[in-house]
Amino acid sequence: MITDDGELVFKTLKPGKCPRCGIDNPIDAKYCSTCGLIINKDAAKVFDEKRGGMGLEFMDIMQREPRMLEILKNFTKEAEAAQKIGGAGGKP
Repeated sequence: MITDDGELVFKTLKPGKCPRCGIDNPIDAKYCSTCGLIINKDAAKVFDEKRGGMGLEFMDIMQREPRMLEILKNFTKEAEAAQKIGGAGGKP
């Protein structure tokens, strides 16, 4: 990489691993290519500003607390199942 002042800097670039699904994404990815989770801090800031401050906080919690991610996945599965059978306000 060459900086603005013309200095050549070698930097180890690693793909971004999604904390939700574990897929390796391109280095410059803003969102996970598989599940759509925001994996780029800059993209999270934009989302955060548009959504009233929750984007970065949510991203940080998911990265720090893998168990929370598992709970969220289970909740989503249960909500989808309930919706299919007409429960929880869902229509089959």
